[in-house]
Amino acid sequence: MKKIAIVMAVGMLFLAGCCSTEVPQGKLGRVKTPNGWGDSLLKPGHHTCFWRDEMYTVDGTEKTFSKQLEILVGGKINLKCTVAVRMSVNQDKEESVLSLFDKVPSTKNNISVDLLYKTYVEPVIDSVPRAIYGTQPDVQTVISNKIELEDEVAKKVIAAVSTTPAKISLCKVTNYDWPNSITKAQEELAGIELEEEKSAAKVRADLKKAEGMLKVEEANKLVEVKKAEAIAESIAVIKDSLAGAPEYLQWHTVRAMSEAATGPNNAFILFPYNMPGINMDSAVSNAQLMQLLKSKK
Repeated sequence: MKKIAIVMAVGMLFLAGCCSTEVPQGKLGRVKTPNGWGDSLLKPGHHTCFWRDEMYTVDGTEKTFSKQLEILVGGKINLKCTVAVRMSVNQDKEESVLSLFDKVPSTKNNISVDLLYKTYVEPVIDSVPRAIYGTQPDVQTVISNKIELEDEVAKKVIAAVSTTPAKISLCKVTNYDWPNSITKAQEELAGIELEEEKSAAKVRADLKKAEGMLKVEEANKLVEVKKAEAIAESIAVIKDSLAGAPEYLQWHTVRAMSEAATGPNNAFILFPYNMPGINMDSAVSNAQLMQLLKSKK
């Protein structure tokens, strides 16, 4: 019975020395014992701590930070801009996160994202953009290569921070504050480019109009060609059809002359072409005389 009592007493003492400590949602924990740190990174939930053990946490949520910079470009122009980053602790690198508890001082047993930013990210933001923009020969070069330079800043900032316990998911250079002289020059350049675009648009419109007119002329030409081909085909058909009917041609000649004679101020004397006993020269002379007499009336 004595042994049972002793075991129960030890058990009660053991239980009295144990407690359940919570790692809140969005944080990661590590237990600190009188003999040193625990070996594992604890996920959110309840974990057992003994006697004088303490639970320390690090914030695992994402947060956005921004920093305004003034960078001397080309040794002359002071360029103002803002570098914004979205960051968190790098949970994919457990060993690196565990090292935080030794390297970064905590506040109330917690290492905040703000402290991670101040320790690991802000120094990179202070140095990388200055190294990139500051080596450009002038601000105009920065303007011309703006997108490429922004990409270069983002890649180098993310790469530099990736060697630390922090992790950057987004990096952007924004809010450029150009000097007044540069702003004015940009406005003038934009005006020139706008006028050039207007002129180019007018040239394109005139060219399109000319191309349309050319297509219309080509279409009209094709219509005339088709008409000529149709007339030629009709003439060929008529020629072939009347080749064996000379009487029709004679009749058609007489009818055409009769229709012509009915017009105003016209006088015709019709003679069959091969009428016997008619001298053609005298007939023509008589016809001319009759026309002259008629005009004298």
